[in-house]
Amino acid sequence: MNQNQRKGVTLAEMLLVMLLTGVIIVLSIQVFRPEKPNKMLTRSAFSLLRQITGEILSTDSDGVINTDGSYCSNAFSRLNTLETPVMNCNPGNDVLNFMLTNGMIFYGMGNTTFPITVAVDVNGDSYPGDTTGGYNLANENNDLFRFNVYSNGRVEPVSVNAKQYINCKLVMDSYDPAWVTDVRNVVKNVLGTDDTGANTFMSNLPGVLSNAMSYSDAEGNVFVSSKLDVFGASPKASIAIHYLNN
Repeated sequence: MNQNQRKGVTLAEMLLVMLLTGVIIVLSIQVFRPEKPNKMLTRSAFSLLRQITGEILSTDSDGVINTDGSYCSNAFSRLNTLETPVMNCNPGNDVLNFMLTNGMIFYGMGNTTFPITVAVDVNGDSYPGDTTGGYNLANENNDLFRFNVYSNGRVEPVSVNAKQYINCKLVMDSYDPAWVTDVRNVVKNVLGTDDTGANTFMSNLPGVLSNAMSYSDAEGNVFVSSKLDVFGASPKASIAIHYLNN
């Protein structure tokens, strides 16, 4: 054996080490990646909207929220708001209605046509990319999220990321085939999916629609149910929308 022969690392061994190092780094990023900063704030805004909308609805004897513009002022009276900026309940999607003590800013609550689209800047103007401030749809899904409020008290996320953060789930027992396009559009809107996703959902109906207000899934997540009959008094489909309750 040649005593002067040098022992070194082959190119293949170096590549293997680099590959393994890369895999470890990627796995570490996945494990230690912090939760998206506005996820919990978005859930909080959604829960807050559902709570105050339910309280407002309970004061209306006819079972629907008044369309006289009082939704904004009624919401204001139930929230912990700052004195500045002062409450502004004029109509308009970009009208800043008020700011909460936690920094959340609400827009669009003064509109009188339902569904009212409420936009919430969940962290004020503190998002790093929010250079203009105010109602800036360029920041939607970053720190600005929109929600639809219906006259029957139902609240639904509109922004794509809001739907993902809040984790909406649907349960539907049946639908009228003659209204398949309209029902599919409702499913697409709630789930934030396309025609293919909606068709898949509609082709796998559970057969029984629970009227329970809450349930837990296999992972122990607690959901709150908001049941609706699509298209009013003569429903073409009966759907329950379940929202993650945290």
